[in-house]
Amino acid sequence: MQINEETVERNLVRVAEKLGKKKGMNNSEVARRAFGDKGSSITRWRKMRNQNQRLRLADAMKIAKALDVPLDYLLHVTALAMRFRAESLSPPILLEEDDQSAT
Repeated sequence: MQINEETVERNLVRVAEKLGKKKGMNNSEVARRAFGDKGSSITRWRKMRNQNQRLRLADAMKIAKALDVPLDYLLHVTALAMRFRAESLSPPILLEEDDQSAT
């Protein structure tokens, strides 16, 4: 697996989406918590999930805050998920239902 900025962004968004689900949040709630109650917040999050919009560091910080986790935790879990996929190991518990499409 080639690791570049887009690969990390794509995987971080996937991890955030799964973490939100584990915490009982749907995508709309994650979007509103991260980017505000505007309708464009949901569109923004959907574009990130569909890889139509790049993830900026400021976005990652807002998403981590919305999920009530430190940014370094979100980055660490993302790095672990990428490593497990690259080595064809079982994914971390957080990602055990992962569909592997973010590789």
